[in-house]
Amino acid sequence: MAGESDFSGCFKVVVILAVILAVFVFLFVKSGTLEMQQETYYKDAMPYQRTNYLFHWDRFTGYVKSIPGRLKRMAGYAPEPATPPATKN
Repeated sequence: MAGESDFSGCFKVVVILAVILAVFVFLFVKSGTLEMQQETYYKDAMPYQRTNYLFHWDRFTGYVKSIPGRLKRMAGYAPEPATPPATKN
């Protein structure tokens, strides 16, 4: 066909992959999966800083697993999580 590019099928695939990547990045950031810690150490009497990157994949999976429950609570189908009753002293 005149006017249609050979890249039209490729464009759809790229858009789908971009959407999947965007959803993953959003969930990755919201779940607090990446934790950064800076530490200072001395070597040859010179201070150095190093950044440690810690990945907590259990937070990511917990966040993803809890999405259906949060959606139900937002829609009003499920009660809020129970809180223990207050005790009188």
